[in-house]
Amino acid sequence: MLVNPSMLAGRGERLGASLIDGVVTAVVGVLFIGILGPNLPQPMGYLAFGAFLAYQLYLLATKGQTIGKQLAGIRIVSAADVHGTSPVQTVVLRTMVAQWLLSFIPFFGIVDTLFIFRDDRRCIHDLIAGTCVVQAVLP
Repeated sequence: MLVNPSMLAGRGERLGASLIDGVVTAVVGVLFIGILGPNLPQPMGYLAFGAFLAYQLYLLATKGQTIGKQLAGIRIVSAADVHGTSPVQTVVLRTMVAQWLLSFIPFFGIVDTLFIFRDDRRCIHDLIAGTCVVQAVLP
């Protein structure tokens, strides 16, 4: 890995970003599906929530950040090149394969999370995608 350890995002920052993303997603889901959904034409609440999720994926693909990562001041970069990632790395490998598909394996989420305690702070989904998480403004 070519990333200087001083550039790596802290474990607390990564946890905070994940919690922010979870809360924002839950609030948007409740708003569009639970509160507004019954008052909208049938599929509109789900479409609006889907649009929000697509926006999160767009942010990942273009900036290496979600809303939570932006607020926490961190971003995803290629472990080999700290200047950015490709949409394949962030959206396909890291999110769709490593986080969504592998989440069906019992205890994967716990094991994946525990990898944050390695020296390079890379979880399994980072290793699969060849990414790491760094401070958004690099020193």
